[in-house]
Amino acid sequence: LLKTYQKFRANKLTSHKCFNEEGDIEQQRAVLVALGLTYYFRLNSSYRKDYVKRLEQTYGDLEFEQTLQEEMDFYMNEIRLPPGIAKTKALKENLFCIVACCCTKLPLIIVGEPGSSKTLSFNLAAANFKGA
Repeated sequence: LLKTYQKFRANKLTSHKCFNEEGDIEQQRAVLVALGLTYYFRLNSSYRKDYVKRLEQTYGDLEFEQTLQEEMDFYMNEIRLPPGIAKTKALKENLFCIVACCCTKLPLIIVGEPGSSKTLSFNLAAANFKGA
């Protein structure tokens, strides 16, 4: 994931704050994104709060949720959205997971209630990968 993260981000945001400091910050962000993809996004909202609390108790203030939000916003801003599509939290999370898992060749199953942007996020990712 770190290599994919570095390749994707290298040419996009060289002035982004994670590139203005030592390489450790970039690696920390990649680890936080990996933790988000592996554990955080699988949890419901109450368990997510507990997960973040445990991370912060164990490792100090990581700005975990802020880092994930910044990364989701970065990916979301790179995707061309058709008019009338709202950038909801569910869409951001689904799209982020789809793009990250496709780039790293990891399997992904998105489960959720009807209307939670599962199909839309996949279609948007597929269209943007094709360059449409």
